[in-house]
Amino acid sequence: MLCVTYCRERCTGGKVRERRGIAMLNTEDIRNKEVINIYDGKSMGFVCDIEINLREGRIDGIVLPGDRSFMKLFGKETNDFVIKWKHVKTIGEDVILVDVPPIID
Repeated sequence: MLCVTYCRERCTGGKVRERRGIAMLNTEDIRNKEVINIYDGKSMGFVCDIEINLREGRIDGIVLPGDRSFMKLFGKETNDFVIKWKHVKTIGEDVILVDVPPIID
């Protein structure tokens, strides 16, 4: 289980446990949720993994799968997209809302 503070998380599915004023959220509750960018209202995909800072004991970000081409199936090169935890606004029952400005090419 990962600890998240109430000001960062509000999970309404009854899956949050409380311990000394800190909400506890299971990592499986985060994975496979759809990520919606509130900046433009578009779906960014589904969470495939989370990035954890073991030294500090906190979540650094959520990982969305990148473009998977046929040739990349056999290599280790990935285009996974990491959204930093500071951009996660709320985690709901079905979706995670983030606020990420568009990347200018």
